[in-house]
Amino acid sequence: MFLGPRFTFGISLIAILATGTVAQYTPSKPCTKTARKWGDTCDDLAQMYEVSNFQLRLFNPWLNLQCGNGGSEDFLCLAKKGEDCTELFEVLSVDNDCEQLVRELRLDMDVFLANNGMNKEDCYRIHSGQMLCIAPDAIPYGHSE
Repeated sequence: MFLGPRFTFGISLIAILATGTVAQYTPSKPCTKTARKWGDTCDDLAQMYEVSNFQLRLFNPWLNLQCGNGGSEDFLCLAKKGEDCTELFEVLSVDNDCEQLVRELRLDMDVFLANNGMNKEDCYRIHSGQMLCIAPDAIPYGHSE
């Protein structure tokens, strides 16, 4: 069960688009936490396994846009040593963009964007049910030890 912050904030646009970040990621370490794929959507999986949507898709580039491919026999990579965001935020509803979220949680915008594989334009893609990384420091995704 996810025990982190749950805020209501919003955007009327609810869309999820793939970013180039997933395709550019080069795995540098083996998975340290895995689980069998179970759930219907990326949001379901991210909530169930307490991982950000970005991290889920980054470590599992074989997943399609909605994470509907594969089955319960497929394993998901959920974390890698030094590459695991454990401070998460579940978006319950959306009324504003991520700039308001960043202000409310007193986060650094550049760190927030990097930890969620976003750029400023992506702030309008945040949607209800999405799990976001709200770590105060940048997660070194794709960097070797």
